[in-house]
Amino acid sequence: MNSFPSRGPRVYFDTSAWNHLTKEPKRDALTVQVRQQFSVVFASVISVAEVLLTPDLKIRRSLSGTIGALHGDWPLLERPLDLASSAAEGFFHGKRDFLMKSTPPGESLLSQLLDPSDPDIENIRNWLGNTDRNMGSFIEGVKPEFAISNTKICSLDFMENNALLSALCAFPSAKAMHLTPSQTEKLCRHCDVWCALRATLAAILDLSFRHSPKRMGRRQRPGGPDLWQAVYLGCVDMFVVNDTWMREVISDIASLLPYRRRVMSPNEFYQHLL
Repeated sequence: MNSFPSRGPRVYFDTSAWNHLTKEPKRDALTVQVRQQFSVVFASVISVAEVLLTPDLKIRRSLSGTIGALHGDWPLLERPLDLASSAAEGFFHGKRDFLMKSTPPGESLLSQLLDPSDPDIENIRNWLGNTDRNMGSFIEGVKPEFAISNTKICSLDFMENNALLSALCAFPSAKAMHLTPSQTEKLCRHCDVWCALRATLAAILDLSFRHSPKRMGRRQRPGGPDLWQAVYLGCVDMFVVNDTWMREVISDIASLLPYRRRVMSPNEFYQHLL
């Protein structure tokens, strides 16, 4: 992507990681260290929307301040389906990098992040809910009635399966661009974002087929817009997430990619700084 600076490895913080850093007693010192080593720590429209829905004004301002200190006023990472569209458009125009287009919701969320005193709660909640419902409808639409095979779906063995390719061709970005199976397969082989998208779809289908419980003790299964953040693995070198179950699934997805991506907890990231 050529809309962001490139000094140092690219890092993405999900909402749980922003929360962890904000509560960290050494937040200010850690923030200085991060700024010394990285140009920007990415925030996304998903994590910013969730932060702006924080009911407590003091906590919301603190979270927004943490994101502002490390992400600044750079454009937010857009929804995975918007990111996939930009990546595909750039790829078919022969560009190795692509300019990520900002959307009106993304620009609005960034503006509200810079002044979080009175966010548009209703519109943010509706936007996030619609995103969740639309992606949920997509999954239900592409999921066969019965398990595809005895092969673990979130696996290298299944990545080349025609059933997964057919499902990916029905992804809103592919459908809107009228991509053929051969074009979609080419994207998955040569475009990092689409490679991450294919692996993310495999993981989501795998969780669905295994009827993974929504909760294990105090742990909640990754779902909704959260897990789609794994597509950002196609844009960054490090993915920082505090939620244990989410980190496990993101790590599974990262293991399917042909390029190395580090998935770590906030504490592991802080150690990396040292």
